[in-house]
Amino acid sequence: MPKGGHNKKSSKLKLLKGTDRKNRSRRSPEPQPGIQKSPPSWLPSWAKVFWRKYAFKLKEFGILTEADRPAFEELCLLYDRIRECHEILQRDGLMVEGARGGQVKHPLVSVMNAAENQFRMLSIEFGLTPAARERLDLPEVPDEGEDPMKRLFHEA
Repeated sequence: MPKGGHNKKSSKLKLLKGTDRKNRSRRSPEPQPGIQKSPPSWLPSWAKVFWRKYAFKLKEFGILTEADRPAFEELCLLYDRIRECHEILQRDGLMVEGARGGQVKHPLVSVMNAAENQFRMLSIEFGLTPAARERLDLPEVPDEGEDPMKRLFHEA
C-alpha cells in the first residue's frame, strides 16, 4: 500500500487543519528518549563534536532515542568524513596531478559529495533541516507570558 507523497503532512498539522482521520492515522508508540549525553569513545573527533552539539537537543524534543543510536552514530560519522575531506581538499586543492601528468579532480571530491548527500538525507530523518522540522510532531514550547486558561479554552 502506498505510504503517501514525499512531503507527507504530520499528524499534528492534520489536526490543526481539521483533516485528520482516525481510520487513516498510523500513530505507533514511540520509544522513550534515553540516549547518553557523552559520545561513544570510539567516534572520531569531528563526530564527537557533532554528537555533543546535537544529541542532547534532539533528545529534549523526543526525536533521538536509544533505538535511533545507530543511525545517529552514522550521521556523526558522515559529518566527520565531510570535515576531514574539507581539510584535505583545502590543503591539497580541488585539482591534483593525474597518472598521465595532467590535472584531474581530486578523488576526495567524489567521496565528499557522496558523504554530503548521505548526510543530507539522514539529517532530514532527524529534523535537522527547516523543511524537515515542519513535518515533525515536535512538542510546542509554551509561551511564558501566555495565560494558561486562555490557551485551554482556545484549544477546546
